[in-house]
Amino acid sequence: SDYAQAVAVARCLQRSTNDNLTGFDVQYLPFLIALSEMIMARMTKNKAYVRAGNKALKNLEKLTKYCSDGSWISRIFLIKAERDAFEGLPEEATRKYFVSIEKAAKYGFVHEQALACERVGILLLDCGQADKALDCLYKARELYDEWGCVVKSSMVSDIISGRKGSR
Repeated sequence: SDYAQAVAVARCLQRSTNDNLTGFDVQYLPFLIALSEMIMARMTKNKAYVRAGNKALKNLEKLTKYCSDGSWISRIFLIKAERDAFEGLPEEATRKYFVSIEKAAKYGFVHEQALACERVGILLLDCGQADKALDCLYKARELYDEWGCVVKSSMVSDIISGRKGSR
């Protein structure tokens, strides 16, 4: 939930390991950078994060051209959904979140499914659509539990109860 720290770590990793990345890391690092940057843009209303996120997204899109099974498409939709949420396009963002959820489920990425459910739930809360938001947040918590991530499940429970949580 500390996306500012996630951005700092991802940027540091990118600088220090660009020449040493292989396989999974080559694709996953741009995903983590782009997603963290877009979430920070949304949280801080700072366009500089969007510019950095767009750069990482372009790198990810280049890399995914070599992934013939389409398993990375859920990540691209999740990043674009965050960007649309930042840009004040909640309907478009919601559509992309749900595509991300569908594609993550198709390829068995439970953790990414959970993250997309959480993020769309937060967007829907912000848009005053509490019933739909709670459905998404309950699903996110269920998926985090399935994945075995008790900490994220607890964070989502806090959002549901309205006590605290990262928006």
